[in-house]
Amino acid sequence: MNEITLEHLEQAISNYRDTPENWRNQQMMAFLYESHWFPTLAVVEEARKVAQVEQNFNTHRSVVLVAELIPYKRFKKIAFADNEPTIPLNLEQTLDEVRLHHTMLSHIIPVTNH
Repeated sequence: MNEITLEHLEQAISNYRDTPENWRNQQMMAFLYESHWFPTLAVVEEARKVAQVEQNFNTHRSVVLVAELIPYKRFKKIAFADNEPTIPLNLEQTLDEVRLHHTMLSHIIPVTNH
């Protein structure tokens, strides 16, 4: 049986950007990728088609799959509008992500002042 790989997921993201499914106008779990929020289940369903995987996914299994495939991942419940297949980060949100990275890294790599 085929498995969904990172390449399948990236192709699904590209496909979704070009022709988004009608999964919008509702609040759903999303993941952050290339400074945009994507609806997790919609993209994983597209990846399933790309990989020719027959197995069905629910929201929970979709989150687990994305978490396994993407090295840095953030998930959040987001309401997508009909005219908004993805939601880009604004400047303030981008700075929040940078601060979060800094905080995470400071726990891994102690910063010392010389």
